[in-house]
Amino acid sequence: MMHEIDRGPGRPVYRQIADQLRKDIAEGVYAPGEKLPSMAELAARWQVSHQTVANAVKVLRGEALVITRGSAGVWASRRTTSESAQDLADTQGGASPSAQVEILSAQVVTCPAYVGDLLGINADGANARVSRREAVAYRRGRPYRLSVSWAAPWAYGAAPELLQPRLVNGLRAIARGAGVEATSERWYFEARTADEREARHLQIQVGDPVLAQASVWSAQDHTPVEYREAVVACGEVISGTTPVDLGL
Repeated sequence: MMHEIDRGPGRPVYRQIADQLRKDIAEGVYAPGEKLPSMAELAARWQVSHQTVANAVKVLRGEALVITRGSAGVWASRRTTSESAQDLADTQGGASPSAQVEILSAQVVTCPAYVGDLLGINADGANARVSRREAVAYRRGRPYRLSVSWAAPWAYGAAPELLQPRLVNGLRAIARGAGVEATSERWYFEARTADEREARHLQIQVGDPVLAQASVWSAQDHTPVEYREAVVACGEVISGTTPVDLGL
């Protein structure tokens, strides 16, 4: 769509172009996954330099609204969600509050050895148990994120809602029930291929590329509070912000 550009001393031209492309994407002028006009076409449309358009695209790319593929062009992101540190704490496995979340299971299970190591549980014991919550998050009716969260007996014992098949803020429930607040997160990312369970829930093929995330939320005394795993399908875009306290 053609928009007027104010070339006065106000908002920079590249910001105005970013604003208008952002509006076009939000209104569906460019559908998810659709290629935008070329840099040259956009520059000619607004009678600006190629660099001005490139700066506008950088703004949108930083907001995860578009993806670039070198000289091949620019595409509207297929499905995007924005996540902040609070969002991660507020919803099952880190799904954005704007997403629809289906709780697949919420139960007590035998503790896998690797989960025991991360939560400080002796998983070699015959009665080692943990709570396990599994969920799928959807955007525009399609699954984009599969997540699992785990908690130790002391945590789910004090927060029985972790065993209910509904959307629960796990960290808040544990803080409220056990009086233990998570104050830090240690996380890992791995680019790999989907296994059978992940492919089934994300409606992709076994062996398709995915981005996997794992994180341990701990209390101030380093007690592990909750362990989370999440897998996002290829082509999804997740952006977010994290507050930083430099202690100055």
